[in-house]
Amino acid sequence: FPSGARSPRSSRAAWSPRLTQGIDPLVQHATAGFAGPAGDEMPARGGNDALTDAEIAAAVRYLVSHAN
Repeated sequence: FPSGARSPRSSRAAWSPRLTQGIDPLVQHATAGFAGPAGDEMPARGGNDALTDAEIAAAVRYLVSHAN
């Protein structure tokens, strides 16, 4: 990530506030990009424009399902 931001890969506590939104907003943020309130930024498509919408959605579902 160019900005140094990271997804909360495996922390249930870090994912908890995000999960209350439901999966659709998470997929939308991963697809379109997102600037958080703390100034951290997630680039659209993880910075890889070659990823399809289906691949982005699958990656989000994978991360959510593996949050401890």
